[in-house]
Amino acid sequence: MKYLYLILTAALILFAGCSSSQGPETVTLSLESVIPADHITPNNTMFCIGRYQDDIYYAQAYADEFAIRFVNLKGEETNRFIIPNGQGPGEARHTLGVTVYNDKVYFNDFVLRRISIFSLDGEFLDSTSFGPDTGTIIGFSMKDDKMYYHSMNKTWLGIFSLEEGETIASLPHPVESVPELNKPLQGGCIYADPYEDAVYIGHASRPYVIDRYNERLEKTGSFHYSLEGRYGDAIVRQGPNIMGDLTVTSLFADEEMLYAPHLGARFDIKNNEPYLQEYPVELFAFDKGTMALKKIYRIPGLENFRGGWSIVDVDLPRVVLHLFGEGESMPALGGEELGEFARIIAVFTVEETAP
Repeated sequence: MKYLYLILTAALILFAGCSSSQGPETVTLSLESVIPADHITPNNTMFCIGRYQDDIYYAQAYADEFAIRFVNLKGEETNRFIIPNGQGPGEARHTLGVTVYNDKVYFNDFVLRRISIFSLDGEFLDSTSFGPDTGTIIGFSMKDDKMYYHSMNKTWLGIFSLEEGETIASLPHPVESVPELNKPLQGGCIYADPYEDAVYIGHASRPYVIDRYNERLEKTGSFHYSLEGRYGDAIVRQGPNIMGDLTVTSLFADEEMLYAPHLGARFDIKNNEPYLQEYPVELFAFDKGTMALKKIYRIPGLENFRGGWSIVDVDLPRVVLHLFGEGESMPALGGEELGEFARIIAVFTVEETAP
């Protein structure tokens, strides 16, 4: 009887070990269409594109003006308006981020330190200047007439009331003044969950961490993933520009999952020229309840991608991504037609699931 007990115990331990070591399932994405992202801004591109209702929107940058362009999933233009280059009301100097919310376009300007607000027809409605304590806002996300923002300094997480026109709550940033050059970036991107009481901040530099807060700015947990020791830091360079290995550069949530890149970009400057390193494009899906990594979405042909990418929308079985980088490294998205350097919006569908 004693031996039977030992055998059963060993079997249970073995079974538990096998169950707990089961990794996330792999999901293959199949290309549906490619949309050229004409004149999309090269500055903070991942923060200047998104989906609103049935359309994809993004900021365009020209020598003497900016534009907000809307296209459908077939790439057909449905709306577009111009924002003049300047510093007066309704003008802009830099694209730090763009968000469309409740039929309004919010344009974050790094140089002018303000967010300008437009109607969908391009009518200038209002602007909000960065306060002395907000720091340099690099990401913001709208929910329930509030703007949740994350800065490079001073404010780690803040809540700006659109109705009151001011910050109503905030958490301090570990960087009080300007980010120190040649040091790892502290922070990354922000996303307010439309389905539950949660605001996420993804760290763009290793270790791989996504922090979760509630709407009272209380930290409620973190998502983690091992980077296997083969990636470096995201470094603050002159500008400021962020170079190196960037991890969580975009976020998206549905009712059950939180989506994030495994790696969002790998690039640096060598001899005053862009230097892009290879890595696979992989979309992670974390279970919001357990915080465990449940699925890895992969794209055949993008195992040796050079450039950067971000999540535009996840509405399964469809996934929309934005990719920018060396065209020769992504033949799965159009081959030689993409040219030496490409900026595109790619629409995928789930092809198959394998254990």
